[in-house]
Amino acid sequence: MDTNSIARYRAAETALWQANGWAPIERWVDVPEHAIRVRVLDGGTGRPVLFVHGGPNAATTWTGLAGRLAGFRCLAVDRPGCGLSEPLKYDGLDIGRAMVDVQTAVLDSLGFDRVDLVGSSFGGACVLWLAQAQPDRVGRIVLEGAPAIEGMRLAMNLRTLAIGPLGRFIARRRASRGMLRMTFRQIGHGALIRRGWPEGADLGWGLAMMNDTDTMRHEVDLIQHVATWRGFRHGLLFDPAGLARIAAPTRWLWGERDPFSRVEQGRRWAASMSAGTFESFADAGHLPWLDHPAVHAARIAAFLGAEVPAPA
Repeated sequence: MDTNSIARYRAAETALWQANGWAPIERWVDVPEHAIRVRVLDGGTGRPVLFVHGGPNAATTWTGLAGRLAGFRCLAVDRPGCGLSEPLKYDGLDIGRAMVDVQTAVLDSLGFDRVDLVGSSFGGACVLWLAQAQPDRVGRIVLEGAPAIEGMRLAMNLRTLAIGPLGRFIARRRASRGMLRMTFRQIGHGALIRRGWPEGADLGWGLAMMNDTDTMRHEVDLIQHVATWRGFRHGLLFDPAGLARIAAPTRWLWGERDPFSRVEQGRRWAASMSAGTFESFADAGHLPWLDHPAVHAARIAAFLGAEVPAPA
């Protein structure tokens, strides 16, 4: 990324933060086990909550929730290679262990012994890996959409990115609003698209993330490491057998249009946990908080222990 690209990305982020009433501080965290730095957006006061996004995406995707979660200190990490964080090399890497290393480095750097976790898609697997490896550091967990668990399906947008030369070609293409709309339609957000989304600051940030950062290129590297066009490679996503070993109270918030896994599978995964609860949302996709941010903020706040007025 050159200086001008970074400046455009930062401007687009700031516009989205301002549109949602969030004013995070940028913090940089060293991950010594992998000799990289990751960026954390740190905004709000109160109970600490670490947000880990899926992909291809970046920390600012959580803005619609973070701006509505009064009483919480929202810590949103740019996963390695996403947003402005430095990338990992995936060849020979234990991905689950590496994601635990990243999250642990964030907690240690910011001085938190214990936090609540919110994860989406691959970020959902990340927070589950942390809860399994270091249960004493995890309070409660919220999973937004299908997490990357062994047995999930590969949606069409990732299926094309998993094809070597084609995926790398797509990663280099300049994104347009039409491309964004097509991608989000493919992951179950048709109702949101019909309402005219994305527009304004959401559109500006989405385009800047894809066009002005190296997120797409690095996430294609990750996708091609964990999947082929036929589906996910065995043993690289979170093992569903591990769900039963996680004691942390876990709230599953699921879009019924999520193409990665059916509602019934999500209910079974939640039921396999000792303290898992499940709720689904009609006409919501893989990133269900995007469809109804105020509703999801209210659900998360109530589950984590603070009440906010429920939307009308």
